[in-house]
Amino acid sequence: MIAIHHRPGSYSDRWIEYCEENNIKYKLVNCFDNHIMAQLDGCRGLMWHWHHNTRYGAYLFAKELTYSLETRGIKVFPDSATAWHFDDKLGQKYLMEAMKLPLVPSYIFYDKKKALKWTEQVTFPKVFKTRNGSGAENVRLVKSANKAKKIIRQCFGKGIPTYDKKSHLKESIWKLRHNKDLKSLGRVGKYLLLLPLPPRFQPKHLVEKNYAYFQDFIPNADCDYRLKVVGNRCWGKKRFVRTNDFRASGSGMTDANHNEIPIELVEHSIKAARTLKLQSVAFDYLYDNQKFYLLEMSYAYAYYGETTDGYWDENLNWICGSFIPEYFMISDFLKESLK
Repeated sequence: MIAIHHRPGSYSDRWIEYCEENNIKYKLVNCFDNHIMAQLDGCRGLMWHWHHNTRYGAYLFAKELTYSLETRGIKVFPDSATAWHFDDKLGQKYLMEAMKLPLVPSYIFYDKKKALKWTEQVTFPKVFKTRNGSGAENVRLVKSANKAKKIIRQCFGKGIPTYDKKSHLKESIWKLRHNKDLKSLGRVGKYLLLLPLPPRFQPKHLVEKNYAYFQDFIPNADCDYRLKVVGNRCWGKKRFVRTNDFRASGSGMTDANHNEIPIELVEHSIKAARTLKLQSVAFDYLYDNQKFYLLEMSYAYAYYGETTDGYWDENLNWICGSFIPEYFMISDFLKESLK
């Protein structure tokens, strides 16, 4: 029997569906319960799609719970190798550099004076990022040393808010202009209501501070590539940059035609996922003069509403037909749990 933490709207919806369709014995548990260890008695594995939007809930203990269960001999999805660097760009930097993956040149500082001195020795623009965030949240194009110094002083002073009210409002207005539906309108209304509220009433109101993280800016990129891997299966899409912007993440403008994906990215993604022992991952790439760079990686990724016509297998054969990624996740997990 396996345990599933059910959060409506998460991967767990399809995991439960798969179990019901295939007569797989499962048990619903609550990972936030004080007695989660007792709930898992008799279970060979736990599947829990925890997410960055619950950062100051699940994020506080998910990795520790995972490691503890693995020590006990219980299989977990996502496991420690897959998830320890989730929503942690600094952790990803060290991992990619250690494994000699083609990370875009990146610079981390834990000392204010060294960071300020660095701004006088490099060319701009550079891209500033906080350790966490998705959908281009807290990602800024820094065009001059003076701008970089201002950000660095804030990083080592009051810090960078993890939740930017104005940024979220601007983002919701942009999406409403491109998707004139009730969901987009409701999102604008939500952020308008949050705008005047003090920080304690806003989600993720903590701050990131005492470090500064920059990456080289790759110019003339009109898109990036998101490659997703579960087991030895890979699929992906192009994500186009917004007008008068440099970010593709969160734009909503995509092309999932597999003929538009460079096959070397597919090969690299499958090999990297295998090397890092990842159960599930999305890699983000940029191309520059026939050379590709890795930007970030994440075990969890949104794909609701996307369409794709198939996936590549480990031998780079294209397998035609629609599929459900969560079914890949749970079928692989069940095979591993039965070993």
